[in-house]
Amino acid sequence: MVQNTLADLGYPVPTVHCTCTDKTILGNTFSIMDFSEGKTLLDSNTPFDQMFDILGDLHARVHKVDPEPIVSGFSEVGWDIESINFDGRLEWFRTTVNINFPWLNESVEWLIDNHPNDPEGLSVCHCDFHPLNVLFKDGKVKAILDWGAFMIGDSAMDVAYTLHTTIPAKLIYPDIDPAQITASYLDAYRRTRPLDETNMAYYLTFRNLMALTEGTKGHVLLGHPEVVKMLLASIYEISGIKIKMPE
Repeated sequence: MVQNTLADLGYPVPTVHCTCTDKTILGNTFSIMDFSEGKTLLDSNTPFDQMFDILGDLHARVHKVDPEPIVSGFSEVGWDIESINFDGRLEWFRTTVNINFPWLNESVEWLIDNHPNDPEGLSVCHCDFHPLNVLFKDGKVKAILDWGAFMIGDSAMDVAYTLHTTIPAKLIYPDIDPAQITASYLDAYRRTRPLDETNMAYYLTFRNLMALTEGTKGHVLLGHPEVVKMLLASIYEISGIKIKMPE
């Protein structure tokens, strides 16, 4: 529904023709969608500052989309709207932490106590918007991929999620300057669409806390000691909470 709505509006998102939930066929659920040419933006040999300039403009254009057709579509088929908004995601995270990661309970309380109000206008949020999810060819964006984590919410949340990716990227590409690529991305975004940055630090903290749980569960990059150290530092800088990781 999300991909087809965006494709119908002319955005570079592959149209989905069939979704199969029978896991016996390929071992999991799958979709059949239009083929898109190109390499990921990361593999396109585009310099980092230009890459994030492209990313910022593209992200802002996605956030210009009216989310109402998607919300209406979900409502019409009886889908729980809480599952595609931040309140539902926060409640899911609170439950997950309470059961599996009790050492993060104080941080979750901070999230609940500092929960910002939604802005007047909500956006279609990809929630995993980074260079590996954009196909690029001949100087043009061919497709935005991987919409499985999408939400309808504050565009600042989606921007914060993208800024989070500069933390693990620093480990893989030690020569990059996170401040420089962040500036390129935000400047390009603001040239296309205004950005209210009031709540960005809050959402960055939420994404960083999620990353800690992913690393604990075995994600190789997010569980790397240097990345964990950077995540903890960012969380402390914003929330003032010092997290003691389990052994």
